[in-house]
Parts: sequence; C-alpha cells; structure tokens
Amino acid sequence: MYILFFFLICFIFGFWILASLDKEDYIKGLLRIILTLAVGFAFYNFLLLILALGFRDLNFSLHFLNIFLFLLSFFVFLASQSLSKKIKLYKISSRSFKKINIFTVIFGLIVFAFVLNSLQGMLWKDSVFPYGILKGWGDGAYHMGMIKHLSVSDPFKLDHPVAGGHPLTYTFFINFTSAVLLKAGLSFKISWHLPLLIFGLSFVFLLKAFGKLIFKKESLAVALLFLTLFGSGGGFVYYFGQAGEKYNESLPIALIKEFKDPSYEYSHLDQRTGGKPAHMNHNANIVWIVPLISFFSHQRSFNAGAFLFFLILYGVFLYRFKKKVYWQWFFPGIIFPFSHVHSFLAFAILIFALIIQWIKKDYRIFISKSFIFFVFLILLFIIPQILFILKGTEISQKGIVKPWFGWMQCTHKLNWFSCDEVEKGMDKSFWFFTLKNFGAVFLVWVFSIALFFKIKNKKIKQLIIPSILIFLIFNFFKFQPWEFDNNKIIFYWWILAVILGLNFFNLDFFCQKCSERVKNKIKIVKKTFLILFIILASLAGLIDSINRLKNGLEINNTKNYGYFAQEDLKTYHWIEKNTLPNDIILTCSNANNKIAILTGRAVYLGFSGWLWTQGNSELIQDRSKNIRNFLNNSDSRKICRDQVTHVLIDECFERDFNFSLSKLKSGPSIVEKLNPKYPLYKIKCPK
Repeated sequence: MYILFFFLICFIFGFWILASLDKEDYIKGLLRIILTLAVGFAFYNFLLLILALGFRDLNFSLHFLNIFLFLLSFFVFLASQSLSKKIKLYKISSRSFKKINIFTVIFGLIVFAFVLNSLQGMLWKDSVFPYGILKGWGDGAYHMGMIKHLSVSDPFKLDHPVAGGHPLTYTFFINFTSAVLLKAGLSFKISWHLPLLIFGLSFVFLLKAFGKLIFKKESLAVALLFLTLFGSGGGFVYYFGQAGEKYNESLPIALIKEFKDPSYEYSHLDQRTGGKPAHMNHNANIVWIVPLISFFSHQRSFNAGAFLFFLILYGVFLYRFKKKVYWQWFFPGIIFPFSHVHSFLAFAILIFALIIQWIKKDYRIFISKSFIFFVFLILLFIIPQILFILKGTEISQKGIVKPWFGWMQCTHKLNWFSCDEVEKGMDKSFWFFTLKNFGAVFLVWVFSIALFFKIKNKKIKQLIIPSILIFLIFNFFKFQPWEFDNNKIIFYWWILAVILGLNFFNLDFFCQKCSERVKNKIKIVKKTFLILFIILASLAGLIDSINRLKNGLEINNTKNYGYFAQEDLKTYHWIEKNTLPNDIILTCSNANNKIAILTGRAVYLGFSGWLWTQGNSELIQDRSKNIRNFLNNSDSRKICRDQVTHVLIDECFERDFNFSLSKLKSGPSIVEKLNPKYPLYKIKCPK
C-alpha cells in the first residue's frame, strides 16, 4: 500500500513538473503518461537526495518528502483552474488504435526486446539469489553493493562502497533510486529493475517521438530507434566468412546455421575488452558493441543519462521550431551530472554547437535577464555535482581529459597521436578501424556531410555540426583512464549519424525536373538502398541481440553467474546485525564482494578495476600499502585513521593476500574475534 502511495506522489509531482515544461500542451497520450512518471520519479528522488544529505537520514527524509508533497499537491489541486484541461492530455485517443500499421508492430517488438534485454541483465532465483550475465557480471556486483550501501547508510552519506570513507566518484543516481525503493519496502529484484524500465522505456519513447518530430515519418522514426539499439559495424563481413569456413554447405544454409548458433559476437570481435567467453575472442578489433547489449543491460546509469538527454533535446526542438519559448526544457539538466557524466558531456557539446547556430536568431533570448537567471540557477545545481564527483580523484589534480587519438585503434604509451608497436588485435589505419567498427552508418554519415547543401530539413541540417564535433572529440581525447569508456560518448554521435544516414536517402541528388514516372522509379531505387543500408548497418548487431534474447528469462548455468549461495545468507546476516551501517570492513578485493552486496557495509579496498577507471589509482596504491603494513607489520594505525573497524579473514582474504591469522605478530592484541562461528574480527585501534 505504501509503495502505491509512493508512486502516486511521484506521478502527481511529475504531473506538475511536466505541465511547467510543456506549457503549450504539445505532448499528449501515452507519451505524456510515460514522461509524467519518469519526470516525477527523477525529480522526486533528486529532491529526496538533497533532503537526505541535509538531514543525514534517508528514512526520515523519505517520510517527510511524501507528506510534504502530498499536502502541497492537495493545495495546488484546489487552487488550480486548468486541472481538467491538463488531465485531458492523458487521454489515449481511440484514433491511435485505428492507425496501427506495420511500423507500430515493429515498434512494439523493439519495446518488447528492450524490456527483455533489460530484465536479462540480472535474473533472480526465488527472488533472493541474483544471477548476472558474463558481460556485466562484475558491474552487477558493483551496482548491488552500491544500492545496498546507499539504502542502509546511517547517518546518510555518499561514500564509495568499494573504498569506504572516500567520496563516491561514480554517477550513482539510478542506484540511489533503487536504494529508495529498497528502503520503501520493495524486494531487491523489483528495486533493481523498476528504475531501469522507467528511465529506459522513457528513452525509447522519446527517441521515437524525436524521430517523428524531425522526419515527420513514422517509418523513419522507427528505423532510427531500430538502428540506435540494434545497429553495428562491419562485423557481418566476418559472419559471412565464418559461415563459409565452418559449414560445408551452400552459403544460404551456412549463413542460417551460423545465425542460429554464432561462433562469435559479431559486434564484439576483439581480445582486449573481455565480457565474453575466451573462445569468442578475435583479433578483428571491432569494439563498437551493439548498443542494446552494451548500454541497456548492465550499464545502469546509461538509462537515466539517455532519458535526460532526449527529454531535453526533444522538448527544445519541439518548442524552438514552433517559435515558442524553449529554455525551460533545460531545467531537467540539474539532475544530469549525478545521473550520467558522459551523457551530460555529450549533451553539453551538442547544445553548444546548436546555440552557436541559433545565436543569430535567438540572441535576444540569450541576453535576456530571465534566461541569464535561469542558466545561473541550473549551474547552481550542476557545478557542485561535478565538483563532488571529481573530488578525491586524480582527474581533479591532473585534468579532466587527455589527448588520445583514434579511440581503441591502438595504444599510445609513447605518443598520444602515433601508435605504439601495433600488436594483434590493433590497427595501423585509423580509417580502416573506424570503418570496421561503424560500417555503413559511418560511410553514409560522411556522404551526408559532403552533401549538406542538399539537406532542406532545417532540424536535421542543424545536427551536422554537433555530430562532427562529437566525432572529433571522442577521437582526439579520452575522458577516463580506460579509453574504451569513450563509447558512452560515441553512442550520441551514433544516433546523430543514424539520423543523417536515414535522411541521406531522402535527398534529391539529381533529376529534379524529371517526369513523375522517372521520379517514381528513383523513389523505388532510394527505398531499395535504404533497406539495404538498414540491413548492413544492423546485421551483426541483430545476430548478437537475437542470440542474447532467445535465452528468455530462465537462468542458464552456462550464461548466468551467481553472486552468493544459501550458506552465505546466515553468515552475512550475522555480520549485518553485529556491525554499524557506516562501518568500514577490510576484505579481499574480489569483484563479487559479499560484504557490500549482502550487508551494505563499505569495504576498505574492493575491486581496483572500478576505482582505476574512475581516476582513483593513487587511492588504490595508498590503501594497498596500508593493508600490507597492517598484515606484515601488525600496524593498524593507518587503516584506523581511515576508520576501518573490522577485517573479514575468510578463504578469499587468505588467498588474496597470501595471509593467515598466525602471521599477525601481535595476534589477539590487534584483532578480536567477535564470534567463533564467523570469520569477522574487530580491529583494535591504538588510543
């Protein structure tokens, strides 16, 4: 009952926020219903986060906010004079059912595939035991630990679940929303999936609506969504080659057999990035993984980032090209940095390029006092978030970006532009690497830019400069220690490139004065090439996606991997009951850290891979040194200074550090076992 009240409050809150954004009531029907819930859910949790940090109590803030918003909504409803008009916007017209066609069916199938893919990212056995996919197994452990940690933190604070006491240097907002649902009484299973579906499906509907807005064609809007999620590069060439080599059959039969049981992931043909069985490694250096799998199954924060990106972009385009005031649509950007930094960065590049093009017509808006005040208000929210995420990382001292040419083409240890010695699985040629990874979409994007003067659609034409700018930036700089993470920015170039690619087949190249008969023949040729483009730009991605989706929602022991067993529950339940929520525990550093997942207690130094990619390598070195000093010299001063309270000396710990309790010189004077049954020791800190 409480959770229904919770979502009612979110929906009412979203009702008024969307009404203030969509002042002209352009958004109607199903899209408005979905956006109301998503916007309300996002802003509710953002406001709750501010309160929880202020009161330092998540539980109190949750109840306080529910009561406050309920009373506020009650008085607003009483005072509202346009309530009935706004409610009518949520009516789904019977005409929309009469307009159902083949593209509606395709859209429905895409939505179904998106939901299934999202659910497959984490399956639950008996609603208790989570099972992750190989590509996102470690990420799943990290996110579950963060969710549990945020839900139990008391007093509430934003510290790192795998580096207790250190600022949380990760875009955590979607995990916070899951923590709130967990706190509100939902199961971990529902708390995990619900925010993903709310933000993810909102993105799907927004992208289709954006496509409809700029193309004015249902078919191209659906094609945009399809290629965004299922698009891929030149991996299909290797698919044809492997089918012919593997099966001694005619080519069509061989292709069908290889499609049903693929030897490789054809949008992920590399040996450097991991996330697949060893026998599927390949040295083709194709690392642009089909977006449906790469971004919308295990990269949780991406759902929130993509939703905010297209919420703002759709609103701005919807209003600006109707010559209405549009800057209110930037307001949801106040949630951006905590939601997804890469999406925020890509949006900043996009909007900068658009404003440069709009400044001649809109300069009066940009110099108006109301607009300047509005921008100042947004920056007041955004800047502290950016500073908080960067706080404590090497990025804050050494700079945000580093020169790095060609994304994943090769390594650049000696020179940021020239490749080191090219090994297997790398490429000498930047253009060959780019063509392999982005395939037909890259080629047609280049052709579209070359023929920009032929583009008559103003909305699409204005996306050329942003697409070029994003392409140059992700190919000349890296924004995290691991260059592969640039793919989170590339995703937005990919969407712009797909838009320009689809529009390319609408251009009038020649024969503008031809007869209708000739023009009709040209239209048929264009449609034929458009279909061929869609096939070539998605074949590898479809093979990988269908191979993933066909597994359904059943746990497969060869494709799903668990995190803990039945016997772990008793041990970690005891640990949770006998430690404080904000205690920091020294454990082994494996990715699957049961302390974080099952108790919500922060660990002193968890899996270093996550900390390294977030720019925390110095922290890893310092804490590793402190641990060695404690274990080898029985010196607890430095780990006590970092507020470590306990050490879990289990098999994993002994294996990880090649350590046994007998090695502690001072033995019992350094640690105290709390219960003979459990391997948890209290650290005795010097006074």
